[in-house]
Amino acid sequence: MHHNYTLLISLLLIQANYTTAQQPIINIVTPAKAENTVSTAKHFITGTTCNNCTVTVNNTAVKVYKTNVFVYTANLAIGANAYTIQATNGNKSITKLVTYNYQLPKPVKETDSTVIETITIEPNGDVALQPNEYVQIKVKAKPNCTITLNNKYQLTELPKQKGIGGYYQLNYKVKATDSFLVSNFKFALYKNGELKYVKTDKNTYTVFNDDVPTIGATNIVNTPVYSGLGEDRLGGNKIGFLDSGVQVQIIGRINNLLKVKLHNNFSAYIPKELLTIAVSNTPIPKSLTNNIAVYGDSTYDYVSIGLQQKLPYLTTQNGKPNQIILDVFGATNNSNWLTQYPENLQAVEAVNYNQVQDGQFRITIDLKNKQQWGYKLYYQGNNLVLQIRRQKPQLTLANMLIAIDAGHGGSNDGAQGIAGRYEKEFTLLIAKELKALLQAEGATILMTRETEKSYDNQDRLKMLRQKMPDFAISIHLNSAGDPLRVKGASTYYKYGVYKGLSAAIYKRVLETGLNGWGNIGNFNFFLNSPTEFPTALVECLFISNPDDEEKVTDPTFRTNLNQKIVLGIKDWLQQIAEGK
Repeated sequence: MHHNYTLLISLLLIQANYTTAQQPIINIVTPAKAENTVSTAKHFITGTTCNNCTVTVNNTAVKVYKTNVFVYTANLAIGANAYTIQATNGNKSITKLVTYNYQLPKPVKETDSTVIETITIEPNGDVALQPNEYVQIKVKAKPNCTITLNNKYQLTELPKQKGIGGYYQLNYKVKATDSFLVSNFKFALYKNGELKYVKTDKNTYTVFNDDVPTIGATNIVNTPVYSGLGEDRLGGNKIGFLDSGVQVQIIGRINNLLKVKLHNNFSAYIPKELLTIAVSNTPIPKSLTNNIAVYGDSTYDYVSIGLQQKLPYLTTQNGKPNQIILDVFGATNNSNWLTQYPENLQAVEAVNYNQVQDGQFRITIDLKNKQQWGYKLYYQGNNLVLQIRRQKPQLTLANMLIAIDAGHGGSNDGAQGIAGRYEKEFTLLIAKELKALLQAEGATILMTRETEKSYDNQDRLKMLRQKMPDFAISIHLNSAGDPLRVKGASTYYKYGVYKGLSAAIYKRVLETGLNGWGNIGNFNFFLNSPTEFPTALVECLFISNPDDEEKVTDPTFRTNLNQKIVLGIKDWLQQIAEGK
């Protein structure tokens, strides 16, 4: 009796599981809402279904991937568009309805009432400008009117643009005597001499005091220096880093960025919280150069430049010939000799210096090997020291300390695939598997994270700079708005002298059958920015694409991918060993 009871329970459980497994499921991922009003004709319906389910959209069969993901391209007609998504498993089915109301963008038309419709000002925000800088102002309002700024300056009405009138502009040159810039810009519209409309812009402008120089000093090690105001999702373009205590002349402000003068024809930007303002009447930073020394110790080669104070600097690199070029701003050549200790040098071939122009002193360092292995700049007192890494005698993985960075982690999910899993999960899987393969080759591995924990990129970079790996590989997955056509792998580097590493990995990764999206240079990713060691960012595939998403969930594919990354690293080391 007991055995029969057990058998009955087992049969009931099997039947219950069978019934549950047969129930069709539809989870719509995109669009987020069932009813949508849109202004573009092409959209994607994506979602997940159950095992063994088939999916149709408006009675058209749609591919279901191994991850239970489906994607449908909706090419909309103007007006209402309805899509019925049906999932079927055996004799059971379920449906969901998605609608799009496709409306063409409203055409631009002339302002038909006596108002100021829009105001555009560049630069904008909380801005401090030098005399003789320009503020570019554009206004859209009713045509054939008079627009004034603070009842003092009249804007010029432009000819019609694509048949549309009512565009006005003013390129205003800031004057030292301007007082209106202490408050917001106020615009007035007049029609036939009669005031009809007044509008005040939210941006604020002040004239930066040009009579008494404002000096600031960097307050952290590795203070980033930005080339301009432009930025993308990765932030502004960094052109270098400064040691702490470096003095710079501040000549303006755009919101949170202070504009600093490096020399007469060159300015850059530093976040204002990273500069400590000096007391009033601090002299503009400048210095004569003293002795220049080139020497080595048991680990590094060095170039040291004697200065009277900590001046700003930037470096660039050449690959052919292999050079590091160091510009010191505010410095004037007064070095009468160059002390060199060639018996202790392993990386440096030769050092030369010259005064490029007033306030720009340049040192050119020729390197012996074709590959640069990294360098850093710092001050010892008022001596600016360039520390240069040497090439190891044996270029094998067994002699390398390799950093592996698993992108994202913890609260930073990264991109999400249609199936619902996040980038952070796969980057950690790939990074750990890559670690195991490289360790099997004898390499020593430094991981920026090995758990599901949040680490800021600043902290990761700080760790890398402290540990100084021979090179670093950062693992990420890409994402795009088109889930069907955009798929494949890409690699990225910041400095041309480190291009070889990412290029070799890219070439090998394509052997997995992934589409190629290029080896991309000058990339503004934070972990590509250090000069201390070569770096490569590997965007292994697009998690937003169901084909690629299916691949990354497959352990066999991940193993193949990591084997190709290892081969790419080996190829790069072999190329260096052969002097290519």
